[in-house]
Amino acid sequence: KFTVLICGDAINKLTYYEDKGPLITVLNRFLKTQKSLGRIKVNPMEEFKESTQTGGRVKRKETFYISIPDARKLVKYVIATTSYWATPILQLTGGLRISEVHGNKHEFKNLPKAQTKMIINGVSLSDIISIIDKGKITIKGKGGVERPVHFFFKEILGEDLSLEAQEYLLNRVENREKEEKGKKKNDTRLIPTYGNSTCTFNDWLKRVQTNLGIEVLAKSDGLPRKKTLTSHILRHTFGVMYIWHLQGRLEDLQIIMGHSDIKTTMQYSSAVTEKLNAGDRKSTRLNSSHIPLSRMPS
Repeated sequence: KFTVLICGDAINKLTYYEDKGPLITVLNRFLKTQKSLGRIKVNPMEEFKESTQTGGRVKRKETFYISIPDARKLVKYVIATTSYWATPILQLTGGLRISEVHGNKHEFKNLPKAQTKMIINGVSLSDIISIIDKGKITIKGKGGVERPVHFFFKEILGEDLSLEAQEYLLNRVENREKEEKGKKKNDTRLIPTYGNSTCTFNDWLKRVQTNLGIEVLAKSDGLPRKKTLTSHILRHTFGVMYIWHLQGRLEDLQIIMGHSDIKTTMQYSSAVTEKLNAGDRKSTRLNSSHIPLSRMPS
């Protein structure tokens, strides 16, 4: 049903994965790795999956997000319940990937020495202090590439909720330090997760979405969809907010979100809010001006 062409000795590397699961899953994982390393430009598995869902026609994926009122509702819930998951706050205000919040570690054998380990450390306790004091951190994200990430608490959450969210994060840091005190090997991450944390967090989001009545909106028309809220939708929400409500530039957003290709960032440029009339725009836009990266505090 599909054909995959891999040059050189790449096929030999599949032997490392032979005990890691079904062939389809293993091959897709392998191709994602090759793509992240720049060895292939397109993952044929992704196009195959997309074409089977659209009757053979490869369509551009829809971008989903949640409204600002729902985003603030979610943050208020996290603070009120003193939830273990501080993830929504960091994703909605800084656009981090879930792997960048929680931390993720991949080890690939039979690769050049410099690429043997790709480690995403996750947001640490000291990072939270830097976020609150300076409004930014430097993280090692997808592909092991470091980038600056700026956070927009006040602009996205509003002044009062922004202060509550930052106080909540400081309390989380204090509690985490108490949890790790006396341990032989301290875990310095804000959210110490083990196993498949993405699935665990998304399960939690699904329950919260039902409890709070959060609607997932489609970028193409701004209408609700019967779609489950996920961590990646929170990241998309930041992208939509940054371009429209903060009037940010695509070039700046590309750096903040860690996109290797500006085409990926361009999915936010045609957000549904651009189709609203001037009256609607005025009522939904936050009272904030664009802050270019060149003018942000160092």
